[in-house]
Amino acid sequence: AALDPHLERPLREVMWAEPGSDRAALLDRTSYTQPALFAYETALWRLLESFGPTVDTVAGHSVGEYAAALAAGLWSLPDAARLVAARGRIMDALPAGGGMVAVAATPEEIAASLTGLEDAVALAAVNGPRGVVISGEAEVCASIAALWAGRGRRTRTLTVSHAFHSPLMEPVLEEFRREAESVVLAEPTLGYERTADSSLEWTDAGYWVEQIRASVLFGPAVTRL
Repeated sequence: AALDPHLERPLREVMWAEPGSDRAALLDRTSYTQPALFAYETALWRLLESFGPTVDTVAGHSVGEYAAALAAGLWSLPDAARLVAARGRIMDALPAGGGMVAVAATPEEIAASLTGLEDAVALAAVNGPRGVVISGEAEVCASIAALWAGRGRRTRTLTVSHAFHSPLMEPVLEEFRREAESVVLAEPTLGYERTADSSLEWTDAGYWVEQIRASVLFGPAVTRL
């Protein structure tokens, strides 16, 4: 309900659309994917709350960090919903053509493959000790993935509309900054582990701008937790 005023179609209609329909296909567009993830993860948080455990610290992966920040009291639900919808809408307006590939490799192993290609591709996420995601120009990602597949490593091309957490996100940063700076940020009431590769704190709007482009260091955050 909080997200619907910011979307062209009600989110529930898209999330529960008939498989294979045009409406269901909208879920692969980031303008709906991001709000859907936020709604789903917030629902999981409320479900966990209902069971009664006490939570000390939260963390989230990419748009999941918005749900974690809501749980921690950083922002109100209306503000979080508006910002998540804006994030998805602004990214969706970028030209298509980027790609993302999951590779069974360590960050150190993949770093050599990215040398000299920093303008085209980036380490988008570190999900575990031997699980990373690369993101950027589709052909470059595919060639790197082929290299690692040839070495016997598992690779998987992700179903995405754009290359998130890559250089291809840079054109949206200033537009999103205006959105982020319009939201009231409170001091969190729970502890939190940042997962974006940034030196800023959640309470700085600049963190949420950098988070779009920065690597998601989720695996290291889980290790710290």
